[in-house]
Amino acid sequence: MAEYYAKSLELSGIPALTLTNLKHAERIAFDIGGSLTKLAFFSKISHKRALYTINPNTKSNEKPDALNHVSHDSYVSNCETEEEGWRLHFINFETKYIESCLDFVKQNVMGRSTDVNGKIIKATGGGAHKYKQLINEKLGVEISKEDEIQCLIKGCNFLLKNIPDEAFIYEKHSNPPYKFQSPSNQPLFPYLLVNIGSGVSMMKVNACLPPSRTRLPLW
Repeated sequence: MAEYYAKSLELSGIPALTLTNLKHAERIAFDIGGSLTKLAFFSKISHKRALYTINPNTKSNEKPDALNHVSHDSYVSNCETEEEGWRLHFINFETKYIESCLDFVKQNVMGRSTDVNGKIIKATGGGAHKYKQLINEKLGVEISKEDEIQCLIKGCNFLLKNIPDEAFIYEKHSNPPYKFQSPSNQPLFPYLLVNIGSGVSMMKVNACLPPSRTRLPLW
């Protein structure tokens, strides 16, 4: 029986499409595992926002309200503004390509600043120790090794509090079986966090600040 595996990111040729937003990164962090490296970064983005008012020629019975859907002709564009915001990006690739990724970061991120020495990059995973010297040599920065579980809990708390439809209840015989939960539907704590990697760990997360957890036995 043939086996199929997801293809990893091919970094040997520098993936212009995948890493293009990295050129605009303001802050980056690594999670370096034995087989996969995960890269998270913020980038500043610009977008245009149009401001509309109701067209004065619109008939009274055609004006929009909470129940009516009207055509775009009912509105008049007053002005267009350009706004800046932040976007959080996540990419991953095989750890064996980390040198190519660091070269890309050096050229496109660190290359924008003439004073990068002494800066600190946050990192988790065993590779944060293994590749500490390589990252320092390539990027001229220091690695701050963070507690992986604490970062995982903080990240989960952020997603569960701020991102719609990030959490769901699964009921096998329901239609549909997935019922997504709004961040404000119910109290966040406690919740069960299952971390599946080379091994499996289960934790009961009790509080937000400081992150409080209880490791649960798997038997």
